[in-house]
Amino acid sequence: MIQSATTESTVFLAGMAVIGLSLVGFGVHIHRSQDLSLVAGARGETVTDTAGLTALVGTVTVAVGVVTILVGLLDPLVSAPERGLLWGGYIVATLALAGWAHWRSRAYTE
Repeated sequence: MIQSATTESTVFLAGMAVIGLSLVGFGVHIHRSQDLSLVAGARGETVTDTAGLTALVGTVTVAVGVVTILVGLLDPLVSAPERGLLWGGYIVATLALAGWAHWRSRAYTE
């Protein structure tokens, strides 16, 4: 059942959009700048392919940003009982992306 837009849902959507767009922008910046200081846990002496690692982390950051925006758009449209599934799916998707990035990052380090 679609709920009517309220001030609360509008503010929530705006907040999620700002967070998501910030993540997308940050991901693009990581990808383009190839700055290892922006990659948490990366030590320059152990990284064998800076371009590959920053491309991976940038892409995953963009994906998390897009998922964040989608959840922000869907949340006001989902009724209360299904909202838990939406947020549970968001958590699982975010953790899966982080785990995939961690697993793939081993190819770019010693």
